[in-house]
Amino acid sequence: MTNPTRAELIRLGTNATLSGELRQLRDRAHLSRNAQAQLMDVTPDALKRWEDAEQGMNSASALRVGEWVWGAQQVMASLEADAVDLDDLVPLSMASQHLAMSADDVMEKCQSGALRCEDLGVLGVYIHRSYIPSLEPRGEITSDEG
Repeated sequence: MTNPTRAELIRLGTNATLSGELRQLRDRAHLSRNAQAQLMDVTPDALKRWEDAEQGMNSASALRVGEWVWGAQQVMASLEADAVDLDDLVPLSMASQHLAMSADDVMEKCQSGALRCEDLGVLGVYIHRSYIPSLEPRGEITSDEG
């Protein structure tokens, strides 16, 4: 797929927010609202207000959301094409909680090879759940909205 134009990204950001697709992508990626907002470089409160239709988005915000949605769609399509199950991966923020270490410490373990990690671009860094003993087998991940 060719890269979308600025106008297409603005439209995508607006439509994805209003249709609930933005929230669905977050759920599918097992991200908390805070983690998603950080990846998008917006505040969690702004993200919540947009999703709940309490506040409209200006074109710059819609562009930012559209860029993230488009990127997330591309990553998820690539994972699917490579037969990688996103349920086998845990977002960095959640992994750091389960491992009782800071995100920076988890990243150091990723870089040293002590943890098997994947950089999923706009979705952030994920750790293979088999490296997190406190997690139950697949299907036990829930995102925290806080």
